[in-house]
This record gives sequence, structure tokens and C-alpha cells, in this order.
Amino acid sequence: MDENEMPSRDRPSWGSLDVGRFGYPLLPKGYFHDQGDEETQVGPWEEHPSDPDSCPHLTTRFTAAVKFAWWWHSGQFRKGTTIPYISHPMAVASLAIEDASTDALLSDRLEDIAVAALLHDLIEDTGATAKDIKEAFGAEVARIVIACSDRGEGVKEEWNVRKRRYIEHLGKADDSVLCVSLADKRHNARSIVNDARAARATGDLHGFWNRFNAGPDQQAKHYRALVDVFLRCRPGAPANEFLATVDELVALAV
Repeated sequence: MDENEMPSRDRPSWGSLDVGRFGYPLLPKGYFHDQGDEETQVGPWEEHPSDPDSCPHLTTRFTAAVKFAWWWHSGQFRKGTTIPYISHPMAVASLAIEDASTDALLSDRLEDIAVAALLHDLIEDTGATAKDIKEAFGAEVARIVIACSDRGEGVKEEWNVRKRRYIEHLGKADDSVLCVSLADKRHNARSIVNDARAARATGDLHGFWNRFNAGPDQQAKHYRALVDVFLRCRPGAPANEFLATVDELVALAV
């Protein structure tokens, strides 16, 4: 996440033995769900995404992703606040779910999108790798997370270089990636506006902008560029809402 970047952290350790490698409860091989008189075997979650024809809803794969994200982001906070960082991916997932659920082109991919939204910051902000994500939740989730990351594993670049490349990349992205990225940026922009309003009320707006890796002018320019991409590549109510939020963000950045 651009304006709320956190340093990478080592893989956390677990004290209990009743959880798997990625933090969700271990299930015996051949885990079963009862369906009437029959038992349907459910294997690894990444091999059994939701079937859009029979159950277009979120499954235990999604709840596993919540715990997976909580595990990797534990100990992190939103920049300059005491808000646990997990609040951000949960908010992004909520926005992405609402968007994808009402889009005929994305509704059959809802769970992959929702899981990717929960995990979208792992590569950038934790010690998790694309391989970790792929092993736990499948290739499509890993692909979306990689596409929503503006830097690779262990890569260090200047802020403006990363953001410029990310904007160029979004212009060529598919709807699944755009959905998650737009949800991410919507929540970022909303959080910035809310915190900037509070800082302005206390007379510390300048101090507020010092939290970030780029100044208010750069932030405003970057968000304007994001708005242009989303209005062009994923038009609709979410992009319009993002535009209104960015208008206020730009006003607060002056």
C-alpha cells in the first residue's frame, strides 16, 4: 500500500501446534462436508475454489484468508495511528466484495477477488512471498496480489518510480486486478481524508503530511493519476466515489 507502507517483518512464530503453516486450523486429510446422505470430499482450499454455478458465496477458504492476513500483519499498525493494520485489508476486502458481487463479469470470481483483497499488501509489507500465497490460496489469488503490488519481494526503489510504473501497469490490468486495486485506493484515500480533516481541526495538517514517504503535492498528483486510470478502465459508482474522495484529498493537500 502506497501511503501506508510498513517495513517488512520476519515470519512470525506460532506457539501452538493446532494451526497449520499459514495460521489456519489443521484439518485431517480427507476433510468432509455432509450433503444429505452423501459426503463430498474437500481437499486443499486452493484446489477447490467456490463453484459459481452452485455456490457463488464465500467459503471457509475466505475465512482462512482472514486468519492468514491477520497472522502476517500482526504487530503492524496503520501509519501514524494505533489502528491495527489488519483493519485495512478487511476494509479493502469489503469494498472489493461489494464491487465484484454487482458486476456480472466478476461475480463468478468473487472468492478469488475477496481473498486477494485480504492479502493484497502481503508481498509489499510483510515477509510473505508470492509462493506462500500461491501454495495457500492458488495461482489466481497470487496473480492478483502480485499485480496489485507496486514493488516486488525485497525490491527497493524510489517512491515516484514505483508509483509511475504502477499507474502504467494499471492501464493494462484486467477487471479482477482493477477491482482489488480500486478498493485499496478507495480505502487509502478515505483514510487520508479523514485523518487530514482531524489534523486540520487541531492545526497540525503539516505534521500529518509528514507521516508519508511523499509530500502532499506528490500524493495529490498520484491520486489524480489513479482516478484517471480507474475512470477510464473501470468506470462506475466505485470509481465515481473515488473521484469525489480524491477531490477532497487534493483540497486538503494544498
